[in-house]
Amino acid sequence: LAELAPPLSGGLLREALEVAREILYEGKRARVLAALAPQLSGDLLREALEAAREIRDERARARALAALAPQLPEDQRAQALREALEAAREIRDEWARAWVLAALAPQLSGGLLQEALEAAREIQDESARAEVLAELAPRLPEDQRAQALREALEAARKIRYEPARAEVLAELAPRLSGDLLREALEAAREIQGESARARVLAELAPQLSGGQQREALEQARQIPHE
Repeated sequence: LAELAPPLSGGLLREALEVAREILYEGKRARVLAALAPQLSGDLLREALEAAREIRDERARARALAALAPQLPEDQRAQALREALEAAREIRDEWARAWVLAALAPQLSGGLLQEALEAAREIQDESARAEVLAELAPRLPEDQRAQALREALEAARKIRYEPARAEVLAELAPRLSGDLLREALEAAREIQGESARARVLAELAPQLSGGQQREALEQARQIPHE
């Protein structure tokens, strides 16, 4: 049903929404509502919003609300995003919570963005916390952006499992500059696994200045394939 959503219109769209509301598995119901969302307006949009709010599973409810929010009038959009963020903060599994917060990030601003930042800082798992902070950072005011990136880098450096640490450092690389970039380069050089170290060095290289860039690329090239 989710795959059929784009071409639906009129009576078929209403029928699809009715079918979606009858889906017992809440995760699938949320996916279908999210797939239908771009096509909805008027009464159908209001019905879909009501259906999203009826979902008990926090992750599924947040996903459906986040997908419907862009279609709503501005006042209702803010309320739907607030409800999605509240649902996200109630998710017990930290990775699931982080995934939803990161997915919400592009739609957040003002007070909701600050609440999401607070929620990100409450995540204990370093990988999950670093990834959410990295997603939120570009949307923050400049002074907060630098602090969020610093916290993300600090969290990344604490990740014990090297491939995971390398993955997070590589994702952070395009957002870093100045002292944070130098710290990330230092963190990359500390990675023992050669493939993981090479990946981070390659991602950092475009952000580096001439001499550092050549050195990082040369170090990456000298690492044999594992």
